[in-house]
Amino acid sequence: MLRQKLFKDFLKNKKNLAIRDQLIEMHFPLVKKIANQFKYYPPSLQKEDLFQEGVLGLIKALHNYQDLGYGFIVYAAETIKGEITELIRGMQTTSTSREVFRKEKQTSNIPFEEREEVRCSVF
Repeated sequence: MLRQKLFKDFLKNKKNLAIRDQLIEMHFPLVKKIANQFKYYPPSLQKEDLFQEGVLGLIKALHNYQDLGYGFIVYAAETIKGEITELIRGMQTTSTSREVFRKEKQTSNIPFEEREEVRCSVF
């Protein structure tokens, strides 16, 4: 009951930081559960990093949530998973592949024959 009341109060006034902090602390078990579901992540990351990124996802979910008929937990879970996935994806992408994608984006308006020269110059 307390969680629902706090959540309704927060939806009325999203600038109330005290209520926001209480809601974040109440949803720590959800973030921990989702972070523990990720079994394969770069060795340079630790579970604490996944948890911190999940908390950032929870904060984003709190600020972006609109009561449109689905529950907050469903919305928050997807946002938390998305933030953790983005962290892992960013750690697994090398600078070379980012450079290739950047060059590809820049050359999308260049004719195909000239693109081959640009691609070869990256490596």
